[in-house]
Amino acid sequence: MTAADLATTAETWPEQRDEELESVLETLLEVCVLSSHAWTATDLSNRPLAFMGAVPIPEMPDTGHVWLVVLGPEEDERSAVVEAIKVVADKMLVDFRRLENLVRPEDSSAVELLRRAGFSVDHDEWAGHMDGRHCRVWLEEVCRPDLVH
Repeated sequence: MTAADLATTAETWPEQRDEELESVLETLLEVCVLSSHAWTATDLSNRPLAFMGAVPIPEMPDTGHVWLVVLGPEEDERSAVVEAIKVVADKMLVDFRRLENLVRPEDSSAVELLRRAGFSVDHDEWAGHMDGRHCRVWLEEVCRPDLVH
């Protein structure tokens, strides 16, 4: 995924823009620049369904800080997003032994997609964070015995 992919996607989004959408696009561009991996999942008509990537963690070189932006697919498209997450995670686990992140509890649909794609989710032990409480999601190479490297 490139900045051009994001620009094209931004152009196809509804013409009415609000500050939240602009903020999301700006954050997404920043994260893409830092990411060693970034992918776009599309439907059969090449419409983007989700973006996913991983930013290396300097203190933990074998761990990628995974991120996911779902563009609101319909319920019937969620299975395609889950399958795309699995494929992308497998590719990222070639370079990282572990993918993880902290997710806000209000992002329950993202947590559910990651869980369905094989990520472990820790709902019981919430991690304190600068801007509130988050649950931890992670996927390790050893958690996916079906992977062949």
